[in-house]
Amino acid sequence: MNTEMIFVQDSPPRHPSRERTRVLGLRRRIFHPLVAICALQTALSLTLVWSNTAFTDEAEFLWGGHLEISHWLHGTPLPSILSDNFFGAPSIYPPIGAAADSVGGLAAARILSLIFMLGATALLYLAANRLFGKAAALTASALWAISEPALRIGAFATYDALSVFLTALSAWLVLQAGFRRHRGEFVAASAATLALATATAYSAFIISPVMVAFAFLAWLPAIGAKRAIISAAWFLGTYVMCFALIMTELNCWVGIIHVSGIVAHNPAATTLNGVWTDSGFVVVLAAIGTAAAIFTESGSKRVLIAVLSCAALVVPAAQIVGQTEVSLDQHLPYGLWFAAMSAGYGCSKLVRSLPTNRRIPVILCCTLALAYPAADGWQAAWYKQLSWSNSSSFVAAFRPVAAHARGLIYLPTQNYVAMYYTPQGHEWTMWSRSELPQTELPLDPSEILKDRWVPLYSQLLRKSGYGVIALFYTTTVRGLPGGMVLPSQSNIARGQLLNIVAADTGSASKPLRGLPALTLAIESDSSYRLVAIGPYNTGTIKGIYAIWQKRAQT
Repeated sequence: MNTEMIFVQDSPPRHPSRERTRVLGLRRRIFHPLVAICALQTALSLTLVWSNTAFTDEAEFLWGGHLEISHWLHGTPLPSILSDNFFGAPSIYPPIGAAADSVGGLAAARILSLIFMLGATALLYLAANRLFGKAAALTASALWAISEPALRIGAFATYDALSVFLTALSAWLVLQAGFRRHRGEFVAASAATLALATATAYSAFIISPVMVAFAFLAWLPAIGAKRAIISAAWFLGTYVMCFALIMTELNCWVGIIHVSGIVAHNPAATTLNGVWTDSGFVVVLAAIGTAAAIFTESGSKRVLIAVLSCAALVVPAAQIVGQTEVSLDQHLPYGLWFAAMSAGYGCSKLVRSLPTNRRIPVILCCTLALAYPAADGWQAAWYKQLSWSNSSSFVAAFRPVAAHARGLIYLPTQNYVAMYYTPQGHEWTMWSRSELPQTELPLDPSEILKDRWVPLYSQLLRKSGYGVIALFYTTTVRGLPGGMVLPSQSNIARGQLLNIVAADTGSASKPLRGLPALTLAIESDSSYRLVAIGPYNTGTIKGIYAIWQKRAQT
């Protein structure tokens, strides 16, 4: 009898050295210092996400984004305000933010901004690592991640975070073009990305000259002066062409012309104080980096580091020329992203200049010292997040009234908040907006004698037929405007209003000087009844809202 022996061959074991390499590689990624930096940035920004209700800008862009999506899906008409007054193309960020808002509300839209800012942090590390090495890259990423502008924009549902991320991506693509085979394609991709960033937020245009200089100086040592000049010219031409195509296709030229003419007439000292508060630490370290480069580097690298440092001053200079401090901390990240690389370079140079046995203690001390700017940046961001009125009380009172009214009006500055938080906000034709010229109820009737303001408003109210009127009082006085007396049939406690009001009606300021007269006109109109009064306070100003509803006709 033949006995057959069957041998079952086991699968060959994995090579132990290869398996060990894979595990070590995964462990290095998980415990990479950049992960810790991003985790810190995430934790600090997340504390801001739920700190307050929507700011006017957030409400405006998310409301507009929902209208854009509705227009794409159902062909509903769009208000001209979307293209005329937005500081960015209304069909780029607003629909993206609105999509996140549909999934998880305002918090989801703000977390989306945080994701964009984390992407900018990672791209900063990659770019600085390519230019100056790992130590400089980690320092630059940490300085950027804990800065006030980066933390707050990471918890702010506006187009700034997306635009900053696209600008960072454009800079990273610039560096890729310096050593990749398909240089022309990378140059074109970088220019197109920067054009998209500029269309997303028009303020990104400020950083475009820095990007051109950055591209030329980054390419110069790798491909020579002649090719660097040609590539920089190709970059600039492609950027201009792509931006023009995007703006033409999206029909946004009217909007950019309109917003570019806005001047706030803020003094330069106010802007400089804001720059020092929000980014002074990085600016000082960037200046140290420039000084270190002057003594230790030569040629184009020295100039590149100086350009990176000066990038932090481009936005402040532009806002000083424009005499405006508006949204300063939202614009600073464009230059701060570049300046952080110079700051990281300077810190790494200082550490390397020390004896080897002293470097580790100094690095540990510097890491611990970052706790102060991190806490300072977070505190500044926290105070700014609380600088506008919490609208929870107002929305709760306004929503049921708006649901049963036709012909809505919301005055004077918080209309976007109401339109964002109420379903009626999508019916934009029902809303009157006080900041537009030739409004039905102007709050600055300066062309008419003051003693005629109340009769004027009474006449306009009879013609308008508005179903709901909401007014806000935000500066300090002891009583109600013009001796206003609450109607006896109001179910609101009379003492509540007097206790809440610690604010003047704003009658001293030009945009709101007609508010007391309008209030008296509404109170004297028997067709309106006061239905709600409540607090509308900021961290420094106490105010109230008052809502009137038109009585049902019998």
